[in-house]
Amino acid sequence: MMPKGSRTQGLLYLVCAGLLVLTVAGCVVYSLRDQILVHYNAWRYVNAPNPDEELGEWLAQRQILSLPILASYLRQEDSGICRNAGAFISEVIDRHPDPTDPEHVHLALLIASRLHEMYPTYSHFGREQAVGVAYQLLGKHLATWSPNVPTALETAGGVILLALQDKVDGVREQTLRKLTDVWSWRGNDEVVRSVVEGWKRTCYEHAVTQLRSSNPEIRAAAAAGLARAPFHEGDLALIELIDDPDCTVKRTVFESLTASLADSLGPTTKMKLVEYLHHEDATLCEAANVLLQASGVRKSVVELAKLVKHPLPSERSRVVTMAFEVEGIDPIRWVLALRDDPSPEVRMEVARVAATSDDEELKSVLKDYASADDERAVRELAKYLLKDHLSLDPNPTKGIEK
Repeated sequence: MMPKGSRTQGLLYLVCAGLLVLTVAGCVVYSLRDQILVHYNAWRYVNAPNPDEELGEWLAQRQILSLPILASYLRQEDSGICRNAGAFISEVIDRHPDPTDPEHVHLALLIASRLHEMYPTYSHFGREQAVGVAYQLLGKHLATWSPNVPTALETAGGVILLALQDKVDGVREQTLRKLTDVWSWRGNDEVVRSVVEGWKRTCYEHAVTQLRSSNPEIRAAAAAGLARAPFHEGDLALIELIDDPDCTVKRTVFESLTASLADSLGPTTKMKLVEYLHHEDATLCEAANVLLQASGVRKSVVELAKLVKHPLPSERSRVVTMAFEVEGIDPIRWVLALRDDPSPEVRMEVARVAATSDDEELKSVLKDYASADDERAVRELAKYLLKDHLSLDPNPTKGIEK
């Protein structure tokens, strides 16, 4: 049996050891208190329908701890959580805008590196947020002078390149539409400019590839993103989308061409655009009108072209007189454009002009009408005018039945 003194001494040692363990544990907990609180408050912040501003400020004051934690929430499949996390990261970047300030640069590149490294693990909602932040970071380093352009391109720029190849259409669409911001970023010295141009060309090539997507939303986004691009290898692919079956794609293509390629459109393309001046989609009509004028076609000529394709014969008939009132065009070409018009009313107007013209092609049209037109009224009028081309009787066919 152990002596009483020994038992007391052993119990004392046990109590002291327990107190030591509790003390050490308390010190560890105390030292991790901020980190534990940051995790808890970050969870509260991203899960709130409307995040509390004071809570956001508390997290912002501990940004070195809070940013990696909030970035990890981009893995969540909840769009609200990802949106709140992305908004917080974006706000912190806005508070550190100077690409020459070491503290600002360290923070920005830390975020960029984290987003690039973890991008494949994020949900598609998270990847959308990462793309927005990446564009924001690049804008701060590429739109102004920065000594860290290569690092920004490798990290934030890498996020953009990954997003342009993302399997989720929504991520690609968002990334493509924001490419218009990229084309004006150049860098401020020759070495940096060369690096930036190489990255921009890769972005451009990915966008041109997306013009052939089976998804019309992606084709429209690619067309929008290519507006004002400094490269032109994909111009033909963009112009070909004028014939796209989707109206939204067509309208976006018109707007993109207006922004950067209007002066390079050929006559065939311009004639295609005329076809849309009476389209049932009013916004498409207006976009075609704007593009034609941007391509160098005068407003008066656009109006004339619009009449040529007007659905009402009475409006198309006006071309034969208006064509002679517009300066700088060959009116005969415009009259001849109506030679095979489906309306007898229009062909009769062409016949009247042909009877007073010295143009050999117009005279030939009049002879064709007289001998072979499907409409009796047109044939009779043409014969009458051929017999006496000086006749200006406005209704020489009055009384003639079909």
